[in-house]
Amino acid sequence: RPFGKGNGSQNDFSRMNEIKYMEEFGIPVVHLLKGVLYRGQENAWRLLIQNQHRVKDYLGAIGLDLHINDPDGYAFVKQKEVPDEFQDYYPRLMQKRPLSYLPTLLCVLLRKRLLESDQSGVEVRTVVSLDQIVEMVRVFQATSTNERKQEDKILSAVKKLVDFGFLMELKNEKEKYEVSRILNALLRALKSRKT
Repeated sequence: RPFGKGNGSQNDFSRMNEIKYMEEFGIPVVHLLKGVLYRGQENAWRLLIQNQHRVKDYLGAIGLDLHINDPDGYAFVKQKEVPDEFQDYYPRLMQKRPLSYLPTLLCVLLRKRLLESDQSGVEVRTVVSLDQIVEMVRVFQATSTNERKQEDKILSAVKKLVDFGFLMELKNEKEKYEVSRILNALLRALKSRKT
């Protein structure tokens, strides 16, 4: 019985091995199944890097591909592609989340900001304020008499990107966000799917 009360050293040894296995293997897998795993999540990241072949094998057995971008410090899982004739046979573990126009536009604009930051070679992180985001998006919106309503829609899109892990709210700075490097992978995947 896992984690049940043992009655001897054999059960204690077995429980210790099970706990060690869960720590080395389970922690990064659970993080990955919940979403993107970042280098900043130090313990889970370290365990993923140390056990990446085992994690990859396990995820592969349940129909998921592991993608690790060590230089940019993120990892995620993606559903393996299944031929159309088998779509109904294999259940999907990872759900596709369609983005509406405004969050999609924001992803493209933020990725552009990431690329500009990379080309400048000055900044390690790309940080944007809510005011900068509003200004970037306004260029692509029709003029409106109700600016407050437009700002609320933009704020809603920002919150959605925070929920998806594409933006990370800075704890010590109000209304400032770090742009996640995972946007590069997301938009590359979308582009390759269209070609």
